[in-house]
Amino acid sequence: MVGDLTPEYISVEWRITCTVCIYRAGPFDYARMRAHAPLWFAPQSSKVWAWNRQHLEMLLAVFEGRDVKRHRYAWLATYVPGAWKAHRRAYAKIARRLLDE
Repeated sequence: MVGDLTPEYISVEWRITCTVCIYRAGPFDYARMRAHAPLWFAPQSSKVWAWNRQHLEMLLAVFEGRDVKRHRYAWLATYVPGAWKAHRRAYAKIARRLLDE
């Protein structure tokens, strides 16, 4: 996650890429990006979502049963809903598809 004291907050590395249409925008700093669009990946056919690409990569690792202890967003693994874990193969497929787009 990003707070106003983290380097990512002022970095101009953030981009917005829609997974449903051809919309692309950026680069932005974090504050401008937050004001511009929602901050999650969410396919229309599912309720899985992620704050950003790195969070989605961590979720994929959880779905695939890989260790995420050293991942940048490891602390968010605690909050992965049980329903997602119960259907981890289906959610892994969705996450892979989003990451490939």
